[in-house]
Amino acid sequence: MKWEKVKKLFSFTGLAKNNLKDILPNVCPKCGAKYRNSDDFFAKTEEVSSVIRKTESEKPIKINLECRCSICSYLFKINSDKGRDTSKEGVYVRSKFGEILEMLISEGMDREVAKNEVLKLFDEQKRTSKK
Repeated sequence: MKWEKVKKLFSFTGLAKNNLKDILPNVCPKCGAKYRNSDDFFAKTEEVSSVIRKTESEKPIKINLECRCSICSYLFKINSDKGRDTSKEGVYVRSKFGEILEMLISEGMDREVAKNEVLKLFDEQKRTSKK
């Protein structure tokens, strides 16, 4: 079923109730199709891609969705960090991420490559700390 992974995560985290109305559009800018709520939006669009980065608590910190209006094929690009972890730990982790990223860039690594490498490092750290 389309959008199931995204809808399940939104529902699980409570994002649909609290922030989804602020993330998803209510009208297609090309054809004027109206979306009453998140369920209506998901029913009237087709998923192109979705990326949701999560913390240990499954709270999303970054949401990137691309989808097409089912009526006119307008491409929506939806980006949000509404779920960003603003706890003391979340702020600390983002700070360290930035420090490591800047260190790699200053040593000559391309920004995008450095970012991907730091993400891999942080993901590996999460996995090994669970053991």
